[in-house]
Amino acid sequence: SALTVAAVLSTPEQSSPPITDAASTQAWRYLSPDAVAGIGYFKMRHCSTCHNLVEGPPKNGPTLGLAASKKPEAWKITHFKNSSEAVSAEDAPEMTSIELRVLSTFLQRGAPEEMTILLETPAEMITAAQVYATNGCSGCHKVNGSGQDTGPALNGLINRRSREWVEEHFVDPQRLSRGTSMPPYHFSPSDQKLLVDYLFSLPER
Repeated sequence: SALTVAAVLSTPEQSSPPITDAASTQAWRYLSPDAVAGIGYFKMRHCSTCHNLVEGPPKNGPTLGLAASKKPEAWKITHFKNSSEAVSAEDAPEMTSIELRVLSTFLQRGAPEEMTILLETPAEMITAAQVYATNGCSGCHKVNGSGQDTGPALNGLINRRSREWVEEHFVDPQRLSRGTSMPPYHFSPSDQKLLVDYLFSLPER
């Protein structure tokens, strides 16, 4: 709602700031990773060819950010897979089942103020949230109240861990967190940097 977004935008800064001053003032930090990743998949699939998210020039399809989609997930996923008539297959790469689910969940939101925030989210943070989403991190961790409780919540991680610790934990979680059920992850250097940047931008809760 508008009140929720206003509260997000007026939230005071934490004592330990995120990586950059620009990141510390962005309302996207308070949204779920699936929401941030979802806008990336919306763009990747060129959904804007037929749909606006917020007000804009008329298009063939409905404006999707004005109200939550009432279509069932199965319908939407089939639609995503069959929407290649709007753009070439080369321009709209195949999406995994996780990516399709995240895009479907994204279109359930239907909050114009939130969509406006997401459209202004830095591209590198969208990519980082996609790394988070496609690797199933929400299956064990919560960010901004979204996800599961198997592992620790990741808000305020910058106040608890160093970058080196987080990076080493990806590679060998058992060594640093004995008994954890987390498997090792071997990200590319660029994905790892973006993911840690994203996690360190999250506010304390």
